[in-house]
Formats: sequence, C-alpha cells, structure tokens
Amino acid sequence: MHAPLAAIQLVEQGITHALQDPDFVRAVRALETALHEAAEWGDADASADEEHRAVGDEFARERVGH
Repeated sequence: MHAPLAAIQLVEQGITHALQDPDFVRAVRALETALHEAAEWGDADASADEEHRAVGDEFARERVGH
C-alpha cells in the first residue's frame, strides 16, 4: 500500500524539480505557444472550409435548377 504513495511522491518531487529549471519552463512555454497557434490556424481553416462548402453547394443548386 505504501508503494503507490511513494511513486506519487517521486513524481511530485520530479515535477517540482523540473519547474525550477528555467530552460524546461521556457521549452514548455514555447510548446504551449506553438500548440495554441496551431489550434487557431485549425479553427481558421475550418471556417474557410465551411465557406467553400457553402459556395460549392450554391453552385450545385444553380446547376440543378438550370
């Protein structure tokens, strides 16, 4: 029963130690920024795709009605 607690304490110590390393903190911030920017680009691409689909649907309706 003490083994899981010891493992948790080791993880907590490792996290605490890592967060005191400025290089590690900078690397994490850089990764977070990159992930955030990628998510924003993904959102922009999704809305552009929706607009293109709407235009394509309109052209398809015009051709059917023609």
